[in-house]
Amino acid sequence: MAKEKMGRGRPVKNKLAPGVFLRGKTFWLAYSVGGEQIQMSLGTTDPKTAIEKADELRGRAVKNKKTGKIIGGKTPMDLELEKYLGGKQASGDLRELAANNTRQAVKHFVSLMEISDPAKITSDILAKYYTKTKQTKSESTAQTYTTRVGTFARGIGYRVQTPKFSEVTPSRDVVISRDRISELIDLAADPEIKFVLYCGFLAGMRRGEITMARPQWFDLGRGRINIPSPDTVTGWKPKSGRKRSIPLIPAFATWIRETYPDWSTRAFCLRPEKSLGKWIYRFDFRKLVEAFSKKHCPELTSHVMRHTFATIHANNPAVSIAQLSEWTGDRIATLEKHYLHMETDAAKAADSYKSAADRAKENLAAAVEKRIEKKVVKRAVRVKKDIAKAQAIVDLGYLEGACSEYLVALITGEGLEAFEDESARYPDQVQPAG
Repeated sequence: MAKEKMGRGRPVKNKLAPGVFLRGKTFWLAYSVGGEQIQMSLGTTDPKTAIEKADELRGRAVKNKKTGKIIGGKTPMDLELEKYLGGKQASGDLRELAANNTRQAVKHFVSLMEISDPAKITSDILAKYYTKTKQTKSESTAQTYTTRVGTFARGIGYRVQTPKFSEVTPSRDVVISRDRISELIDLAADPEIKFVLYCGFLAGMRRGEITMARPQWFDLGRGRINIPSPDTVTGWKPKSGRKRSIPLIPAFATWIRETYPDWSTRAFCLRPEKSLGKWIYRFDFRKLVEAFSKKHCPELTSHVMRHTFATIHANNPAVSIAQLSEWTGDRIATLEKHYLHMETDAAKAADSYKSAADRAKENLAAAVEKRIEKKVVKRAVRVKKDIAKAQAIVDLGYLEGACSEYLVALITGEGLEAFEDESARYPDQVQPAG
């Protein structure tokens, strides 16, 4: 403040503290909102504190003294949200996409609950918001929005508890079996739907990644899907903020070659004519997926496809957790939290993803083993009876000369019929033990 001094008695134009002026010994702030001039006391005589307060208050919406209506500008919620997200992004705790998602949830909360002051967010209000949101949105969306608003409120210092949800989010539990995945891909007559299913189920790609996917990501020769960060053409970045490489299965690569003769010249894989606008997704294919799911698989969503991919490989002993982290872009801690605990019995978990041929082989092997075991048990019972019969003959002194031959017959399994006839001659004396 050495060179530029704040005016006394009226606001002056200065780069250091625009709109800040002295009235008496106290600093005030003046700014324009909705065409009206606003002046408010900053409640301090310290220039440094005055500048900090002015930066927080400048542009804030205020109530018109005459009409009682809120005049434009930024609400307390807007200011707190900007400050919160700015700090989180600066520290690296939130990336741009996650920040936009939080901003969208808070904006929905403000619109639905008609609350523009974060101080009014309470646990009860958050529970009511969850109930209201479920009436117009899915259970999954309602839970996600409520959780984000609660996290934001706690992040700015309010003691708010996220309500206990009435049901488990469907996408957290649903896993599509491998046989069912093959059926769904075969049922998809629309190339766009089939492309989405391939990317979701067999590559674990997110909705935003599928939407922004370009042919250059797909290395058909080497069998890899390389998701960049950022994309050199569009500047787009994935949610994780880091590039990754995913195996491209031969069936998917073959289908691409057969379906898209113009593959190498397409701007995007899906709807190449659409460009990225203000909306977070360049092309939102949810309606296509919803129409397909109503006919063939009600639980199908983009997240269920990715969740299925991660769960299948998380329970596959041949895939390491580090490798899966590379494929999905999720942190190892995230994978352990959401996927490794899906089944406490790894064998039981893996069984859900075996093909029909694998199951048929296992069932046949089990049947053969059971049949062999049954025969062995039956033979053991017969041998036990034969040994008991031989022991009885020896104990009673009958057929002493033939006893050794009888035992040989028991061992070799040959010539037992002759001894059966012999023992039948002494029904009163020779009885098998047991």
